[in-house]
Amino acid sequence: MALLVVLAAGVVTAFVYKDTLIKTVADPNEAVDDEMLEAEKTRTRARELWAEANTLYEAKQFSDAIARVTESLELDPRFGKSHRLLGVVYAEMKRNDDAVRHYKQYLELEPQAKDAKEVQEIIDDYEAAERKKALDSAIERPKSDNDKPRKRR
Repeated sequence: MALLVVLAAGVVTAFVYKDTLIKTVADPNEAVDDEMLEAEKTRTRARELWAEANTLYEAKQFSDAIARVTESLELDPRFGKSHRLLGVVYAEMKRNDDAVRHYKQYLELEPQAKDAKEVQEIIDDYEAAERKKALDSAIERPKSDNDKPRKRR
């Protein structure tokens, strides 16, 4: 529910949603920007879903956590913390390709995040392991009949 506050003496109008100042205007005749209020409601709901998903993750209810955080991203695809949480959940489930994809999206959205270096190290470690695995499988591939040396007559 939005709250409209009008301070007559200062002729300032403030629009508040869930204890968050949305907009102030000097002209009390200016209409409420419905799109802005709706966008803030959507962002708030996305964060609520993220919090629910985090709780589900901590309870090791991974499938439910994925469903909830996916809902969060449907509402706000640019909410980096949802991508990070998906990365963490997928990593816990050993779905490393999915985890790394979401870690990368997180870093694209929040390159200055406090944990950006740590998350980049996770990505780098994963990619190095994948390169090593590919190299090892190339070296250890079974030889076919065509690879055997031919006998000379």
